[in-house]
Amino acid sequence: MVARIAPQGAALQEAMGVAARRLSLSGTPFRSDTRAIPFVRYQGDEAIPDFEYRYGDALRDGGVVRPAYFPAVGGVMEWSASDGVVGAASFDDALSTELANQRLRTALSLDGDWLAGVLSDAVYRLRELRNMAAEPAARVAQA
Repeated sequence: MVARIAPQGAALQEAMGVAARRLSLSGTPFRSDTRAIPFVRYQGDEAIPDFEYRYGDALRDGGVVRPAYFPAVGGVMEWSASDGVVGAASFDDALSTELANQRLRTALSLDGDWLAGVLSDAVYRLRELRNMAAEPAARVAQA
C-alpha cells in the first residue's frame, strides 16, 4: 500500500494518533484513490482488520440486521459512446471493462427508463410482501 494519506486522514492521525484506543467502523475498508486509511494496517494492498463482524454473522445473531433480497434484474441497455459508436448489451453479456462501465452508467442513468422500471418493480414487490407481513422494508440510497 502506498503510504500516502489524504489531508483529512493526516489531520485525523494528528488529532487521534496518541489515543490509547480508537474505534473505526467501515462497510467499505478501501479507498478508490488507493490512499491509505488512517490507523488501518495493510498487508500489501489489503486492509487487515483487528475484528470482523460480517453480515452473515449479524444474520445468525438475529435481531441485528434484516435479511436482504437482491432480485436479479435483466434488460438490454443501449448507449452512444463519446466517439459516436452505439452500443447495446445486457448484464449477461461479457464485455470489456470500458464497455461494461458504459453499460452500467447507462443502467444507472436517471435519464433512462431502466432504473425507473427496476425501482417501480421493487416497490410493487415490496407492497406484495407487506400484504403478507408488516416486517419488510426497503431503502434506496443515492450517493
